[in-house]
Amino acid sequence: MFAALEKPVAYGAFLYASTTLMWKAVGVDWIPVLGASMKAIFTSPDNEEQLPQYPRRNDKDDESLWHVIYLLMYGVLGTLAQYGGLKISSRKIASRQTLVFWCRVYALFHIVIGTHHLLWSLKLQRYGKLELWRYQLPAVYELTGVAALGLIYQAVAIGRVTSRNADIKDICHRKAVMDTVTCCTFLSFVAFLIANMAGIQTSFETERIWWALTMYPVPVVLLLGFVWD
Repeated sequence: MFAALEKPVAYGAFLYASTTLMWKAVGVDWIPVLGASMKAIFTSPDNEEQLPQYPRRNDKDDESLWHVIYLLMYGVLGTLAQYGGLKISSRKIASRQTLVFWCRVYALFHIVIGTHHLLWSLKLQRYGKLELWRYQLPAVYELTGVAALGLIYQAVAIGRVTSRNADIKDICHRKAVMDTVTCCTFLSFVAFLIANMAGIQTSFETERIWWALTMYPVPVVLLLGFVWD
């Protein structure tokens, strides 16, 4: 299963990271339709009782700090790592030393975001901006913490690769699992973006379902990665 998914999810993860880089670096307001639709995901609706599709902690004091963190973490490091992931999946890397380099860049990014989501799952006060508890999803923080540990484990395994023991099949399997997880995590974002572009107003229950479809498959995918080639 993951062998078939490897290249599609690698391209999906790269698109996600590079879009984040552009978004955080230069903004998206200048893009017709798409820009306004992306912005609407994070904007509170006119009905004050309804949540924004992406419920954020509305604290202006650290807004600039988190903007920079997301730019560097998801945008810069993420784009570089996922570009490396595409190189690995191409099987056309000239030397084992180059393969090891890209494996370590890829691993570093996933260790960083795994740690980031682990800290978020612990519900540390003022850590991160997403307030997913507002959608009342049972055990979502606990499952995210477990998934974050699984992600870190897979990333460390790739990061420990050396030119002597590099097994491209094992590397690509682990990478396909992690890229599939990445693609799962932006499912709700894509759904909301399409709805906004089409002018479809989403309800609380619809948004809750999309967030459930985004968050709950992640630990399942990681578990399958351990038992299914």
